[in-house]
Amino acid sequence: MSIIIFVLSLLLIVDGSIYYFVNADTTTCGIKQKGPCGPDNQQCGEPFGPMSPQYHIHSLSCGMNDPNGPVYDPVHGIYHMFYQDHLAEPRDGSGSGPVYGHAVSRDLTKWARLPVAIWNDKPYDSGAIFTGSATVVNGKVVQIYPGICRKKDWDNCGTGTNFNIAYPKNASDPLYTEWEKPSFNPIVNNTQRDPSTAWKSEYGEWRLTSYDTNSYGSTDFIHWYKIGKQPGFPAGECPSFFKLPRVINNNKQGDAANESLPTHVHKCSHGRKDWMQVGTWQDGKPRQPGTWSNTGKEVLIDQGNFYASKDFYDPVKDRRINWGWAVVAPGSTLSMGREVVYNAELQQLEFVPLDEQKDLRTKQLINMDKLQIVQGWKLLSNNDWPTNAGKQIEILTSFALNSILKTSSKFGIVVMTGYTATNTNGVYFYIENCKRVTNGNGNCAVGAVEQGTGKEMFADTLHFSSSEQSIELRIFVDQTFHEAYFQNGRVAMTVNNPQQDDKLVYDEVALRSAEEVVVESVKIYQVDDIWTSTEEVLQTKRRD
Repeated sequence: MSIIIFVLSLLLIVDGSIYYFVNADTTTCGIKQKGPCGPDNQQCGEPFGPMSPQYHIHSLSCGMNDPNGPVYDPVHGIYHMFYQDHLAEPRDGSGSGPVYGHAVSRDLTKWARLPVAIWNDKPYDSGAIFTGSATVVNGKVVQIYPGICRKKDWDNCGTGTNFNIAYPKNASDPLYTEWEKPSFNPIVNNTQRDPSTAWKSEYGEWRLTSYDTNSYGSTDFIHWYKIGKQPGFPAGECPSFFKLPRVINNNKQGDAANESLPTHVHKCSHGRKDWMQVGTWQDGKPRQPGTWSNTGKEVLIDQGNFYASKDFYDPVKDRRINWGWAVVAPGSTLSMGREVVYNAELQQLEFVPLDEQKDLRTKQLINMDKLQIVQGWKLLSNNDWPTNAGKQIEILTSFALNSILKTSSKFGIVVMTGYTATNTNGVYFYIENCKRVTNGNGNCAVGAVEQGTGKEMFADTLHFSSSEQSIELRIFVDQTFHEAYFQNGRVAMTVNNPQQDDKLVYDEVALRSAEEVVVESVKIYQVDDIWTSTEEVLQTKRRD
């Protein structure tokens, strides 16, 4: 849970990072007729309009932050996404929020919003519902969440936080619209925040970890006990711990293919960034910490406006999916879902846009599939595009590696820009200084700058292998911000568009390069919105 949300401000800038809030009073709801927030009154104001992000999950009308407890329900074949929704029951002055917003999908493409799933309606969670996690226990979904308590409501409120369980109230409701809290809550008193998804050890003991690296155990998922701090785990918000995900580019065969691989991944959020670390893990005996040996330093999931991510295992396609809090205008969204994979050749994690994202493509606006030499400014958008088309698109560009190894200057794609190179609107996603370093492998500098001013927004290093012949840049533009993926998620960046007033925002797209580079292909698609009805979700065929 990102505690930054309790600053009651419309716009907060901390050390250069921008945080957006739209409802400073989290306990008053309604549009024209204002009143206390609650199950019968949970709209913060007018819904966000058509100039807000359209293919990212976000609250209908409230500010939001962390994703919570994403999970696939094997009983009804539904994906559930919860998130920190900026509203709360007043609770005689105790309530501050957030609570658990809720959306559902059959296919990870189209989503339907549901009412708030978990409210701050008990003495032990009267303040707020912070970031929790889901676990499938005996085939059924269970949420463990941190309740924020107040001493005046809950005597045993020492640290201000406790862990609690929530179950679907009606197991036959495929949407799990309502949730209930058992009488034995809290399951652990006086904790720190952010319990992870639980895993089962080789000894049959359930384990989870939390913000302060303390581990907790259970044999029945009802009665929990503290195990203690896990040596080696970095401390941070929204932790996660899971087995090494799908491996790609593993050139070794037989037993050797697995001998040198890490076994697990640890994830946490700190320093306003999200990090993952690979290593080897050995389960501890019951009530004893395990053994964690990292095999590398923590690496960023995303260089940009991205924080407090959550992941889950998708059994439908046997993959690990991660979502983050995209700290963007007007009230924040979740990032697109990304599959986490491990590149064995380069020994690094990658964060790949889900295959399902392609299902949102509608009209193809550009299809340049022949080699072109580009230098200077080449406008890609044209008068045939629908009005404002460039504000909701996917761009897929491929550059010939042999040509870019010959130049050290910047080249790339400019989005949400004007017609000419002299305009100062939009974001320039660039690549530069590509070079081979060891055994034919190499790296490039990549980043995002403000078009016109040249102000650096974010930067990183992209690694490539000796076998790769192209460098790919894939950009998703969604009204107010962008997600850029270099080499299919080897580097990812979530970036606010510098101009947010619609009167100042352009929607042109251009290739830009200081020196000659060979562009192999450019494809641009319009992207549909994600929102649908619960009826249409239920009518969609199960994926398993």
